[in-house]
Amino acid sequence: MVGVSRLKGGWEQAFPAVPPQRMFDVLVDFDAYPHFIPGCLEARVLEGEDALRVETVFGSGSTRFGFTSRAVLERPGSVRIASSDGPWRAFSLDWTVVPESEGCRVVCQYVADFRSWLIAGAARLGIAELDRKAPAVLEMRAMQPLPGTT
Repeated sequence: MVGVSRLKGGWEQAFPAVPPQRMFDVLVDFDAYPHFIPGCLEARVLEGEDALRVETVFGSGSTRFGFTSRAVLERPGSVRIASSDGPWRAFSLDWTVVPESEGCRVVCQYVADFRSWLIAGAARLGIAELDRKAPAVLEMRAMQPLPGTT
């Protein structure tokens, strides 16, 4: 039942007041995801510099799912995240940051092939909410100081 257990989607948003490098820095600050990404309960970089191994836990209420992913950073314009751990057979998330005037445009695309159609159904609701909130939370985070900056 791959069709039933597959989620595919994404969004695109202009951020006229956020420089591309700043947005890239926000997107790759995985350790801070629990502070601003809805549903992210835990996240930590386990190892790496431009190819990271990241452990993440998402959830709501008593439902939680954890996974380990590989994040390849292509400075300053893209982040490619992939996993075959946890609730999915395969997962990919691509962030692309495109310079625009003084700001940038972010393109987010993802595909998740869940191990179970039941988990996919539950995730569909959470992902729809995350897609709706993501541009605003990224912009808000980009306006805050990042650790180690003034």
